[in-house]
Amino acid sequence: MRLSAVLVLSASVASVTAQNIGINGTGASSSASALLDIDVSGMVSKGGLLIPRLTTAERNAIASPATSLPVFNTTTGEFNFYNGTAWIPLGGGALDQAYDFGGAVQDA
Repeated sequence: MRLSAVLVLSASVASVTAQNIGINGTGASSSASALLDIDVSGMVSKGGLLIPRLTTAERNAIASPATSLPVFNTTTGEFNFYNGTAWIPLGGGALDQAYDFGGAVQDA
């Protein structure tokens, strides 16, 4: 009985201290620089990442949102992210502007 409890506790601690998670169909290790590494290239069924879907009221009710938290706003039909101060819409439908990684607006 005592040995079982020790094994369960050890397994729990091991899963809590994991550094990153890989989801793939090949059994490959996850990238060391990513907390979550999703690779569907080796999978027969392809899929994407489903971001949480919230109304504006539900989004605004999140207590202390983390900086860069993404949500899909079902009220506006846009992706939003929290920049540490405010919720920023990423646009809906066809975007008429593209952004480079430095944040500068580029011609689409």
